[in-house]
Formats: sequence, C-alpha cells, structure tokens
Amino acid sequence: TGEIKVAIPGDATPGTKIEVPVVVTYPDGTTDNVTVTITVTEKDATPVTPGEPTEHNPSLGASADDPADCKMPPFVTVEKTEGVVYKVTVGGVELQPDAEGKYVYEYGQTVKVEASPAQGFTFPAGVKTTWTYTTMQNEICNVPDTKDNEKYQPKYEDGTGKPGEDVTVDKPTFKDGDGKKVTPPADTMFTPGDGTPGGVTIDKNTGEIKVAIPGDAQPGSKIEVPVVVTYPDGTTDNVTVTVTVGKPDTKTPDWKDGSGEPGGKVVIPNDGGPVEDGTTVDTDGPGKAKIDGDGNLVVDIDDNAKPGDKIVVIVKDKNGNEIDRVTVTVEKPAAGDMTTEPGVKKSKLARTGAQVAGLAGIAAVMGVAGLGLALVRRRREGEEN
Repeated sequence: TGEIKVAIPGDATPGTKIEVPVVVTYPDGTTDNVTVTITVTEKDATPVTPGEPTEHNPSLGASADDPADCKMPPFVTVEKTEGVVYKVTVGGVELQPDAEGKYVYEYGQTVKVEASPAQGFTFPAGVKTTWTYTTMQNEICNVPDTKDNEKYQPKYEDGTGKPGEDVTVDKPTFKDGDGKKVTPPADTMFTPGDGTPGGVTIDKNTGEIKVAIPGDAQPGSKIEVPVVVTYPDGTTDNVTVTVTVGKPDTKTPDWKDGSGEPGGKVVIPNDGGPVEDGTTVDTDGPGKAKIDGDGNLVVDIDDNAKPGDKIVVIVKDKNGNEIDRVTVTVEKPAAGDMTTEPGVKKSKLARTGAQVAGLAGIAAVMGVAGLGLALVRRRREGEEN
C-alpha cells in the first residue's frame, strides 16, 4: 500500500523535519524515487501556575539585647515547581542560589524574580510572573556599635611589698557601664605601657602583674606600672597599677648562749640587728649582765657561783618586749688556770697555722735563752774554781 509510519523521538525539536525516501517499483521492473517529509510540531503544552517567591528579612529578629541577627543578610527563596523556571537578578546581574536554595543580596538592594514556563508547559493567561523586593534592615540595627573600651571598665587592686620582694598583683576585674561585674571578651590582651619600670612582667593573656621591688627601695615609695588593655575590636584602656614599698622586716639583736667559771666574765657578741636605745637587761641567777658600747652582752659570774649553775639573761626592748633570752652556764674552774685577767673566759678557738708557727717561734726563743743561761752558769763556776 505504501503507507508509512514514523516514530518521532521524544526529544525531537519542534520545526525539525524527518525525510523518508521511498522507492516505487513497477511490474515491468521500472522504479520511481519519492521523498516523504515529516515535520515535527509543538507538543501539546501542560498548563502550570508559578508559585510566588518568599522574601526573608533576618534583621527583624534582632533586638537591643541580642543584635546578632543584624549581621545576617536578606534573601529570597522560590518554590520548586515542575515546568517553572525562575530567574533572580539584582541590578541586572543574575544571582545563583546557595546550597540551601537562598538567593542572597544586601539590605537596601532591589531584587527581581521572573518566572517563565519550561518547554512543554504553559502559564494560564493573566498569571503573575514578575516580583520585586527591596528589603530594608531593622532600624535597631542602625544604632552605632558601642566600642569595647566603652563597654568594659578594667580595675586592678594596688599592691604592697618590702624591699627585695617579688609582688604579684592579681588580674583585673571588669565592670560594665552600670557597675556590674562582667567578663571581658575573649582575646583581650594586656601589655606594658610607656615608662614601665624594670623588673615588671605582665601576663598578656590574664593581665596578672609581677613586680620585683629593688632591695634598696625606700619604704613609702611607690612603683607605678602602666598597663595597656587591648580589646578584640582594637580599642584600648590604660590602667595604672601602684605598688607601695613597705618597711623591711626589722632584724633584732641575737646573742648565743655561753659559759664561764666562777668569778669570770663572759663576753658574747651580738650576731643580730643593732641594739636600739632603751634596751634593758634582766638577770636571773648568780651573776650580772650588761650590754657594752659594741653591743656585746657582758656577763659577770659571781665568785660564789657553783659549777652547773645557770644565769639567764633576758633582753627587752624599750617597750618591755622580750627580744632575746641567753643562758650562761657556770663551769668548773680548770686546774692551774692562769689568766692575766682572772675570771675572764678564755676563747676555745681552734689554732690556725699562723698560731702554731708563732708558738714554735716562742719555743725556739725560750730554747736559745735557756742555752745562754746554761753557758753563763758554767762560766761562773769556772771562775770560782
């Protein structure tokens, strides 16, 4: 019959042509060549209505106490609908959606959304296909930001210390404008200011200060430490910490215990601090005591003191406060003890090399003197004979 059937591909473009060549053969063997053309026409369109885009203004969720939402930009979203293609532009520049399908722009910009039907689809007559939005930021977000150095007020407690001591000043506390204690922002740093004296270190992370007071610092003098507090926003506060030098510990006089023979005198040197005016001495036991001009404690043991007796000397300051207590023990007199000043206790220091040499020299002199006397004695005996 010559009837032709053509299966048009589903993706064929409307308007394209499909040509089918046909050969007609007659009984006598002759032929004719005929070309049949099939034109692809438009497919019947499916009606669809585009959905209206949604405008989002995150700044509307911001407040004076919680302004975080002010930093979130505006965006529009479109509902995915089969057969609808959306185009979003700002100032003629097409925007691309992010991973969450948001078309992001800036506050105050006008965004335009246009909808068009995809191939094979059609919009009903009169349906809205274009929308525009100009998103304005919440007014509360336009209030100027308060700088960190206006939000926080650092305060150190001043320190004190004695000459030669290391003083630690604790990290500062912070208050807000209402005087309430607050925590400073993370990454706040602390550094020495201009003119920081030597011997000062500042922990840059905590603000703790260490001050080494010179040993010759005068009591009552003040060491001022300038500290620069730098906040994350770059603003700074300047704080001065004062360390006052106190009086050094007063070293009191110090005498060791001693011993001596009856009727003797024991001189005990002062190994401690100076003897202040008004210092008094009380004695309990067989003896008397006093402090000489050099600060030595001089104890005179009674002649009738017995070996084993103890003389307790109590030294008091001008206010009557005991500053030392010394015990002198009475010893048994040494047999044949000869002294140039009877009763004065002899030193028991170890002999040094110089002392030994001196004794050897004395012995040598005594030996020569003895030899001379022997020669004189012999000469006299010869003359008499």
